[in-house]
Amino acid sequence: MQFESNALSKRSLIGMRKIFFSAAGALLAAPAFAGGFSYSPAPEPVVAAPVAQAAPSWDWTGAYVGLQYDKIFDGTYTAGGTDSDVNGQVYGVFGGYRHDFGRFVLGGELDYMVGEGSIDAPAQIGGKFDVDVDHLVRLGLEGGYDFGRFLLYGTVGYADIKITDDTNSSVSSNGYFYGVGADYLVSDNFVVGAELLQHKFDDFGGVASGDELDLLTFGINISYKF
Repeated sequence: MQFESNALSKRSLIGMRKIFFSAAGALLAAPAFAGGFSYSPAPEPVVAAPVAQAAPSWDWTGAYVGLQYDKIFDGTYTAGGTDSDVNGQVYGVFGGYRHDFGRFVLGGELDYMVGEGSIDAPAQIGGKFDVDVDHLVRLGLEGGYDFGRFLLYGTVGYADIKITDDTNSSVSSNGYFYGVGADYLVSDNFVVGAELLQHKFDDFGGVASGDELDLLTFGINISYKF
């Protein structure tokens, strides 16, 4: 009887093992029959697109002040029907304001300059003599086209001049000027430029009534824009 009891116990243990491994196998096989193991691929790395940098926007709007130098390279003094050559240079300060409307720029400017020169008159009038430019004042309007860093413009306005010769005799007159110019923005605040201007003084107040003075100048300038 003891032998039979041991045999039954062994058979029971073997049966329980079979049931355990069968159940475990069924559990492990279940996902495969249900559609296989679940797999989630790793997300692809996101590469940020390069940010395009906007082109710098240049604005000519604002007040400005600066220094300038003008060379008188073609001047004529007409007195009593006789023409005399005028040469010299003027230098000084200027200030103004411009407004940039997008492509069109409009502004106004005031210049104040002094300098020196000479009048090369025919011998019968007195020959060559030196003069001081006590002042050359210009007040003008400007209108130009905005090319970004470059500004091309035309200008016209009022001019007043006073000249004193080496005998301390002074002559003054008012007239007008016109011409063209170009400016370049070195930075947001600093500007360099050049101008070609024609000045006309139809009543220069000389000895003979109706004396005239014409001056063609080429100038360079540097300014600070606020």
